[in-house]
Amino acid sequence: MFLKYDKGNGIAIFKKDEYISKMLELLNDKKVYKELKKDPTNSILRATDNLLKRWVDKGIIDKNKKWQLQQTSNQLPYMRGGPKVHKENCPFRPIVNFRPSPTYKLAKYIANMLKPLIGNNEYIIKNSKTMADILNVTMISEDETMISLDVESLFTSIPTDMACKIVENMVIDQGLDWDIKEILNAIRICLNATQFKFNGIIYQQIQGTAMGSPLSAIIAEIVMTKLEMNVINDLNEHVKLYKRYVDDSFLIIKKGSEGIVLETFNKFHKNLKFTIEKESQNGIHFLDLGITRGEEGKLKIDIYKKPTDTGYFWSFNSQHTRGQKKALVRSLLTRAMTLPNYSLGKVLAIQDVYKTLTSNGFPKTFIDEVKGDIVSKMLMGGQERNWIGNAKFVVAKYAGKESNHLRNILDRYNIKTIFRPQNTIGTIISNKLDYCKIDRGVIYKINCLDCNSAYIGQTDQHIRKRFDQHRNALRRGDIKNSALTQHFISTKHSRFDFNNHNILDHEPHYRRRLFKESVYIKKCPLKFNRHWEMNSLPEVYNSILDKI
Repeated sequence: MFLKYDKGNGIAIFKKDEYISKMLELLNDKKVYKELKKDPTNSILRATDNLLKRWVDKGIIDKNKKWQLQQTSNQLPYMRGGPKVHKENCPFRPIVNFRPSPTYKLAKYIANMLKPLIGNNEYIIKNSKTMADILNVTMISEDETMISLDVESLFTSIPTDMACKIVENMVIDQGLDWDIKEILNAIRICLNATQFKFNGIIYQQIQGTAMGSPLSAIIAEIVMTKLEMNVINDLNEHVKLYKRYVDDSFLIIKKGSEGIVLETFNKFHKNLKFTIEKESQNGIHFLDLGITRGEEGKLKIDIYKKPTDTGYFWSFNSQHTRGQKKALVRSLLTRAMTLPNYSLGKVLAIQDVYKTLTSNGFPKTFIDEVKGDIVSKMLMGGQERNWIGNAKFVVAKYAGKESNHLRNILDRYNIKTIFRPQNTIGTIISNKLDYCKIDRGVIYKINCLDCNSAYIGQTDQHIRKRFDQHRNALRRGDIKNSALTQHFISTKHSRFDFNNHNILDHEPHYRRRLFKESVYIKKCPLKFNRHWEMNSLPEVYNSILDKI
């Protein structure tokens, strides 16, 4: 199995059995996970649907919004592991794809509602550039030291009850006109939807917020904001500077107060455990910055690369547009020219970018061209125009010269083109163990055992449930809900192969599933689908399908 590093732009190769063994070792922690015997998807769907119906009745949302918030894919999320190659024995970080969850859309909606609660938190930084700008105007004295704090497993450490109480208090304090009871009900439904699949087995995360949920990130920010309001005030005499990015915090504190600071943070809640990294050899690493003491109390900033960094990017000969290659070079060079705050640091960072890019096949002349553009814009004080918000655009796969011709044609009509690669490692090599075990969101085939024809259909339900619906329609003579009934009436063929779940393809997205169904129907030589199902694919695809 080919797995991307947890940190660092590299690929680790594992035997499938070894990968599963390491993941099961992680999931066998009974304090965090438990195995479920029954699929809870339907009960989660009912709870979500009942909540939305109640919201419509109360006038919180209209029917159109209810339709938008109902998840069309009723599958459980699935877990995969990211190898931590920089740690001993290479443990795995659990990563959950939450998109298939019945609560995904609702969680996203509630997350957007809660964003204003965070407000303008002075302690939050957006990126390394923001942090570098702050450090450039910060002085450090001999009786001060730098430390960083990290929360262990932040998402799985936040109790739902505590999160709901903090949200409730913030809503009241800010005087927001919300139905707080219903909002808290929605939060609990989303945060408690912690079930997922791995290798065909259903697990439940016992404590904390749902990993991968869009709501969990906002809840974590709200909890950390509350923590900072309480803790930083208590440590005012010890802490000179405090800045945070998600769950990593950078502090300048008085020497000797490291223990007091760590203890105070850990007192906020028994589930939230902080670890500390202290200044070493007059420096510390934070995000991708190397921060060291300079002259006269100033701080020197360099770009820090983790030991796992491979230096791998696209090859210059890859199937990417020239503009995309320029964007990569521009990003790396801009970072090298702006983050280090002293001349030698900038020179070394730029040299490292040249070394990295040339090792990926980028010509020096190409890098020089982009560097010249950056310098010119810096001197002119210009910024690139963000046209996406003001113009129509299309996204297409890049296919070389033909794509360039397409772009030129669309430019005449003020339609911008965004190209993406035709193939990535992820599309060629799939590591999604559970996709082969999912029986929802499928295109299926039912063979008639009395002739050589077949019916091809698609369903978002569990395939067993859909097959039962076909059986019931046959028993009732229901033509409307099953083409099998029409086939039976017209041919008197009554034997259909319901025992073999002949799944042709898996596709969780509804419109893509309809398209794939049409393709499979078109390619099937003998079928008894309805007339409108057999002619749903536009004729323009005929010549393409004939060549497949």
